[in-house]
Amino acid sequence: MNITLIESVASDCVDWESYDLIILASGFEERSIHIAKSLPKSVHSCVHVFGFSNELKTLSRESNDVVFRRIIGDSIFVSNNKGECEREFCRVFSTAAQGKSKLRVFVDYSTMSRDWYGYILTWAKYQNVCTTVELDFAYSHGIYASSFCPLQISEIVCVPGFEGGGAGSRVTTALYGLGFDSAATLTVNELIEPDRVVCFLARGGISDPHADIVLRENREMVESSRSSVLELPISDIRRSTSLLLEKLSSMNEASEEILLVPMGPKTHVLACLLACHILPKIACLHAKGTRNLPVQVSAAGPVSISRVVYC
Repeated sequence: MNITLIESVASDCVDWESYDLIILASGFEERSIHIAKSLPKSVHSCVHVFGFSNELKTLSRESNDVVFRRIIGDSIFVSNNKGECEREFCRVFSTAAQGKSKLRVFVDYSTMSRDWYGYILTWAKYQNVCTTVELDFAYSHGIYASSFCPLQISEIVCVPGFEGGGAGSRVTTALYGLGFDSAATLTVNELIEPDRVVCFLARGGISDPHADIVLRENREMVESSRSSVLELPISDIRRSTSLLLEKLSSMNEASEEILLVPMGPKTHVLACLLACHILPKIACLHAKGTRNLPVQVSAAGPVSISRVVYC
């Protein structure tokens, strides 16, 4: 199946009763339950919650689980096994799609692992249960209680299902989505050793102090790039995906391996994954690592919702 539509949806236009499935994630950030608290009781039977297997007692995780259990009982799915997680996503989605020509799903990916929403996109692309899958991805923007510790890179892997098809090519180009963790991005670049570097970042407007900080913090990486920095909106997934595709299409040669390495906000991770489904040769990498101290994140501002349709 192919992506036929990407568009923004106003949060006040969400019709909860229209969804066949609602997917939530329980982590240690306070914003994990921001959207869940607004769900009407009439849709609780459609809700499935996936929980991280680590940091079960970190920050707000225990209180978040209490809220989720009030909604769905004791059926939070928790596993640290990638295969089990992927199979559970497939089971939940395939069961919900049975007997339907169109499946409508709401996904709160605010605190979700990129592997998880990667599984969701991959299922939508390759499933043969229904003719149309409509996915509404919701993101609660957050306020960080403090600066976070540097990310200590442990491994660099492809997001499952987004391995691309350019391995072994003569030339490698890496597109880095810049964030506040400049040291981690430099480490990843040293490990990948690409022939060419392109940088992109989130900019909310002409005057955006956060984007200016990211540029300043990543000056060394920007200077190693051979092109100007690509600026993407932080919440408009359609526009971000379109801008990435324009850039990727200009370099999508048969002899070139192209890697997307989003180190910035989750909205740009989603845009990268969508771009990979439209240009399947492109691979999306995940730089995994740990931080010494977790940071609390509370929800702030409007919820950004992006609709993606496969048919």
